[in-house]
Amino acid sequence: MKDIMQTNIQNFINLINQLIIHLNRIPESEYGKKLQTLGNSSIGEHVRHIYNFPECLLRGIQTGVVNYDKRIRNTQIETNREYAIKCLLEQTGYIINLDHYSNKPLVLEVEAKENSPRIDTNLTRELHYIIEHTIHHMAILRIGMNFHFPSLEIEGSFGFAYSTLEYKNLTSQT
Repeated sequence: MKDIMQTNIQNFINLINQLIIHLNRIPESEYGKKLQTLGNSSIGEHVRHIYNFPECLLRGIQTGVVNYDKRIRNTQIETNREYAIKCLLEQTGYIINLDHYSNKPLVLEVEAKENSPRIDTNLTRELHYIIEHTIHHMAILRIGMNFHFPSLEIEGSFGFAYSTLEYKNLTSQT
């Protein structure tokens, strides 16, 4: 289980580093603007949403209960790119040290209301979920960036699941 956790940690850090590289390519003045292609949300709102899920998990490690619906919506992350990057980097500093918690049992609450249904889970499983969630939102960001910033250089792997990249690599070799 420890090897899976270490892989999850490294994958998460790689994703956040890739996200930060791309955030730095977006003009600061565009970071918080509502974009029609993103359903009238901003790049910053998606970044804040990406940030919130590991934040909920880190809080859950302390309490034993994870609830992704009880997010702290820090609007400064939505509007200030430099602050968002600082928060993401700080968060990865906590995530990098999670490998000794890999088998930690957790309870997942599936709704924000009282007496929410609960599911037994663990830290390794939840970090894997957060990786998939992060990739999903990076894919949405990729669509918005391609449409609104067509000259922006976007890495080929940005917003693609690891399994999709592996599949594309295998099929291009045949």
